[in-house]
Amino acid sequence: MKKLIIYLALISSVFIGCQEATENSLENTVPHEVVVDKELNESVEEETDLIKETELEGPEVLLSYFKDNSKAITNLDSLEEGLISMEDLDQHEIFLTGEVHGIKANSDLNIAFVKYFKEETNFKYYLSEMPYSMSYFLNQFLESGDETILLDIFKDLGKYGSDDKEYYEFWTNFYSYNYNLADEEKIKVVGLDIESNIIQAYKCLLDMLPDEEAPIEIKESISSLGDILELLNTSFRNNYKGEKNAEAILEDMGEHRDLYKDYLGENYVYFELVLWNILNSKKAYKVVDDWVEWNNTRDRIIYDNFKTIDNVLPRDNYYGQWGAGHVFQDVNTDVKWFATYLNKYPKYQDKVLSITYNYLDCQMKSADGLTEDFVFILPFIDEIKDQIDSDFSIYKVNGQEEDRPYMPMYDILTGDELNKDVSEYFQYIVLIKNSGPTHTFNQ
Repeated sequence: MKKLIIYLALISSVFIGCQEATENSLENTVPHEVVVDKELNESVEEETDLIKETELEGPEVLLSYFKDNSKAITNLDSLEEGLISMEDLDQHEIFLTGEVHGIKANSDLNIAFVKYFKEETNFKYYLSEMPYSMSYFLNQFLESGDETILLDIFKDLGKYGSDDKEYYEFWTNFYSYNYNLADEEKIKVVGLDIESNIIQAYKCLLDMLPDEEAPIEIKESISSLGDILELLNTSFRNNYKGEKNAEAILEDMGEHRDLYKDYLGENYVYFELVLWNILNSKKAYKVVDDWVEWNNTRDRIIYDNFKTIDNVLPRDNYYGQWGAGHVFQDVNTDVKWFATYLNKYPKYQDKVLSITYNYLDCQMKSADGLTEDFVFILPFIDEIKDQIDSDFSIYKVNGQEEDRPYMPMYDILTGDELNKDVSEYFQYIVLIKNSGPTHTFNQ
């Protein structure tokens, strides 16, 4: 049972890292990965305890169902046709994959699914577990191919231990693929997370400003951005000044909304969003020591950010890879996850397709940079893990009810069986075997 519980430590870790502490507001922070209790990861054999404690239908029933509802993934360079059913591709508009961070195969699958969903759904927007400011600069890299932009991003990520070599390669591969698409087909990155790197946030705010001088009524507020960035660059202890300044500018925007709209043009919504997410970061990190409250706070903010951006984008399909918990479409561990909100949002109700990753005999880079053996596999997948002889395989769990056995979901925190089928949380599972860990990117 312990092997299932260890998954908790990673499904919602902050992908781009935590802010350093400030004197006034962010005194307790955590690294970008929640530290894994090694005692929970000592014995693979303990994982089978959970299987014995549940009343799954026999392996022969599962094998019969998955004979027609699972496939080997044999070529990550070009995922097989029919990997996702045409019915699922046609009925959904938001496609999400969910990883446990720190495992090498994640980035390989991510770029494979970028290509697959682009070709199958022609999605326009890549939803990312990163702040809007980071996606702003990534889009500049994708447009220009200027790798110094990407290097600058990873220089910042290195301060928080999130600069994986495989993640860097993912973005260079993304650029190469996107470059060869027609201009009208090119993918845009949309970051939805809190602004956990306040220096990057202020760089973004300054970069969004037009060349012309600001109107006299708002000139002081606009000029303050450069002054604050200089202070932030001198010491993280000035972070609270950045938060106070963001609050003051938002107040000024409320008083001079039309002037800001005219001055900022199409950047107005995103400028305001970055300011709000500087404050949202402060709000979220206040409860970072309470795992449930932290994730409930953060995922609600992520969902609100999605609605804000979605309201100004032309309607189109989305794809993105997130920490696994965020793609759950129902409450688990007392957390209402991002995809849970999405799938209840009237505009996209029942239009979200989630794919969660399971892992067998893998290795993971943990928060302290060490490599640890890692296994997470749902009990019913454990029953049939040898059915397919491949390091990557996919299982469709949302087949017609009359054709499929009941597959219970579990509380990832307690390991208790829930009175809900897994298809209420996700529609597909990808089983990854024998992957190594991610590696630190060295510039």
